[in-house]
Amino acid sequence: ALVGFDFMNSTGASIDKNDSWMVSYAKKVISLAKDTWKKGGIPDFTWHWRDPSRKTNEFYTDKSQFDITSALNKDGSWNTSSTIYKNIIKDIDIVADYFLQMQRENMACIFRPLHEASGGWFWWGAHGAEPCKKLYRLIYDEMVNVKGVRNVIWYWNADYTLGDKWCPGNEYYDVISTDIYNQKYDYSSNYPAFDKLKEVSAGKKIIALAEN
Repeated sequence: ALVGFDFMNSTGASIDKNDSWMVSYAKKVISLAKDTWKKGGIPDFTWHWRDPSRKTNEFYTDKSQFDITSALNKDGSWNTSSTIYKNIIKDIDIVADYFLQMQRENMACIFRPLHEASGGWFWWGAHGAEPCKKLYRLIYDEMVNVKGVRNVIWYWNADYTLGDKWCPGNEYYDVISTDIYNQKYDYSSNYPAFDKLKEVSAGKKIIALAEN
């Protein structure tokens, strides 16, 4: 009924170089998503976003060292003339075009961008909440308002212990979700996470456990 996919091999340095394996992987993901939809299921996309600077092909902070603030001006606005910003838009557009391809076939999809940001282990969360929120809004605006994507259910993957500190704005997501990995032999209920997410979203969003 619900099948998870990943755009991790759809963007990045290898795609820029037209790496045949990466290109093939990206196309097969969309093919499998279409097959899922035809069988009555819903495709669910995560995006392990590879380093937009193209200096590496990584997404983990300790390997990529990519600093999202390098695409921002001193006043916090986007430096739209920078190569980094242009690469970010290029990557977003690639993903948007995949959604548009599915949209033309009347498919709906779930999308969970910038997941687990507050953990800091991915570059999109390594420099704090503000740049990450700006990036989430940029993804949404570029895909929805510029490219015309209309077939996506948007997830915000929250750290329920932090409240709404990392929230991009309630108008930017449909589902509030969290990831929970309990310690070994911890069989206690995770109801506090549900209650907190309900509080953060004022009870107006669907609540999901995205990973556990």
